[in-house]
Amino acid sequence: MTKTITRQQIAGSQGEAFVREPAHDMGFLFNPYGQPEAGIDGLLELRNSVTGEVKGQLVGAQLKTRDEGAYTAETDTAFEYLLDPRDVEYWRQSNLPVIIVLVQKRRCRHWPGYAAASFRQSERPFRQERARCHRRSMCFEGRWGVWFPPLQGGEPGHINMVELILPESIFVAASPYKKGRQALTELLAADARPPYDWVIRGGQFLSFSDPRGGPLEVVIDAGSVEEIPTDEIAFPDDEADERNFIEILHRTLGAQVDGLLSYSRDQKAFYFPAMPGIIDRIYHYVSLKQKTSADVVKKYEKDAS
Repeated sequence: MTKTITRQQIAGSQGEAFVREPAHDMGFLFNPYGQPEAGIDGLLELRNSVTGEVKGQLVGAQLKTRDEGAYTAETDTAFEYLLDPRDVEYWRQSNLPVIIVLVQKRRCRHWPGYAAASFRQSERPFRQERARCHRRSMCFEGRWGVWFPPLQGGEPGHINMVELILPESIFVAASPYKKGRQALTELLAADARPPYDWVIRGGQFLSFSDPRGGPLEVVIDAGSVEEIPTDEIAFPDDEADERNFIEILHRTLGAQVDGLLSYSRDQKAFYFPAMPGIIDRIYHYVSLKQKTSADVVKKYEKDAS
């Protein structure tokens, strides 16, 4: 009996070689699984190409290699690729993001696809725009935390969220300033620490605090102030109005936690800072049933030995 190695087996090995080059060009590490594998051919480990730092951030990669021939509905701007539903289901259950890399050897093209978690059951044929088919599209920005799919059997959990209670009224007024940045200059000239729980967009002022009789009066037309029910503008249909309302919520929260929390513009999140002269901080609060506390800032020292 004669042993054989199929053309597809060779193409798969060649596809791995094709992918290794662009992955290493980006400064990442690519390690193929080898045989056997069920639906993920290898792992990409993300690496900072400037510092060389690695943090154990992994991305699964499934390779689809062909010698030649156009993809379904292929044009100069896009093409379609038909997915195996078994692969899609396999990727859905993964606790890692998974990308598809389509390789046409004759044209030496690498086509990073979408993250598997974004596929719906009806999206077996997915459409890829050529403008997005670039090696750098395999990169993604790191976020806080790691996403894991829910357990099939379910599990109890408590979501730690901030309860939002909207005030009954909100104050709306006309402003001579089109943007809040312009109004802020005027405010700082009148008050070294003016309130910041307000928004001005397109000459319209919004705040949950009455601006009359305070420092905010210098940036509004006091005669135009109206107190209206919050429900009338809390859930707008217009996207710009929605952004304005989200901004006023953000600013109001910032004013309420001022002195307790700091805000990171890079991470877009509030956090507990270390206090001057005191690094460790303990925050006391009421949990679901009783008073408790948590270490919110803690110092860890490396053992010199």
